[in-house]
Amino acid sequence: MLVFGGIALIAIGMIFGDIFAVFILHQNAGEQGAALSRAAQAMRKQNPAGVNEAFGHLGALLESAAQKLMRMCT
Repeated sequence: MLVFGGIALIAIGMIFGDIFAVFILHQNAGEQGAALSRAAQAMRKQNPAGVNEAFGHLGALLESAAQKLMRMCT
């Protein structure tokens, strides 16, 4: 019974992880890549304000994903 319970918990965790990845992480992946690209371009141009702005936007995207995760878990 413990073995089957453990297998069931693992399967549920994998399914939950897949749902989280598809519906939350992948929606912001393009925007996250664009923010990192803008940061790299600003760094290449030696523009510290542009780097800070790009990473600020990236942080907001990651915070949004974390908030969505917390809402799903509660």
